[in-house]
Amino acid sequence: MTQDTKHTFIKFPSIGQFRDAIKQVQSAAKYHNVELPKVTLRGTVKLHGTNAAVVINKQGEWWCQSRERVITPESDNAGFAAWVYSQKEQWDDVAAAMASSLEDHEEFIQIYGEWCGGNIQKGAVGLQYIPKQFVVFSVRYSGLENPQESTDWETPIFWPFAAIDGVTNSFDYPVYRLEIDFNTPTLVQNKLVELTEAVEKDCPVARQILGADETRELIGEGIVWEVADMENAAPELHNTLRNLRFKVKGSKHSASKVKTIAAVDEEKVKSIEEFVEYACTENRLKQGLDKLTEMGLEHSTKSTGDYIRWVMQDILKEELSTMIASGIEPKDVNGTVARKAREYFMKAVA
Repeated sequence: MTQDTKHTFIKFPSIGQFRDAIKQVQSAAKYHNVELPKVTLRGTVKLHGTNAAVVINKQGEWWCQSRERVITPESDNAGFAAWVYSQKEQWDDVAAAMASSLEDHEEFIQIYGEWCGGNIQKGAVGLQYIPKQFVVFSVRYSGLENPQESTDWETPIFWPFAAIDGVTNSFDYPVYRLEIDFNTPTLVQNKLVELTEAVEKDCPVARQILGADETRELIGEGIVWEVADMENAAPELHNTLRNLRFKVKGSKHSASKVKTIAAVDEEKVKSIEEFVEYACTENRLKQGLDKLTEMGLEHSTKSTGDYIRWVMQDILKEELSTMIASGIEPKDVNGTVARKAREYFMKAVA
């Protein structure tokens, strides 16, 4: 018997903060015992509207969603379902075309976007001056089992829904790119602040639609970042990176209570890295292995904590004066030293 999948609700995952993204990647690298990656980030303008989606199943049936539920013209959210159903024939064609692309193990395609413009969100936001539209930012394929957990994301470019009036995608507007080394992720923080402030000052989406002559204030919300290129990342991290998204919002966007990202002292970050490179040498790391033997501890993952503690304490004992002269406190370097020591130890005992 074929399972009835029509009206299955598949929620778009929440988007965290920059600090959450750093923690996810560092935790995954630690778990898989691989090096922290250097990747390219891609940023698109975060739009202040309401989350919406059109979901298609393998039979070519389709339905609408808000962030929290399946919606219909009779039980709607900001008029999104009514708008979609007003173009039913076009969406039928889109559903048929996209359903035909599903492979045997796939059951659903979710077209996620932001329903924005007009009176969908009032107040200090530049998008209130543009016509209502559905801006697609992600497309996801998933199977019957745990569709919510699928990591099969696609960039929403060159899809049949682009021909529907009132549908655009986030890549029709300015896209930003940054290189990030997750060994020193805070080095991109100031650039994130700079780009976010520029978007907040003048929303690029509203400006592109309304034109250069528009004189009203066009406040933007921020930028959503995702991984665009993970060529240099270990394969074990690909699922984590494929799902990685974080948002950076401007301070003027008062409707949001998400904390804005703070600037960092780049010279201090660089000096920390230079200090760790100077103090956490291969000789010291090798010496830590000898100390484990002296303490009667085995060279296995059971001793990881003991090894890291010895390395950190030895650096503090011998290099405290250097740290003071450099304006560095122990808490500034502990995390970086611990990461480097752990990576060395895990390779040594593998």
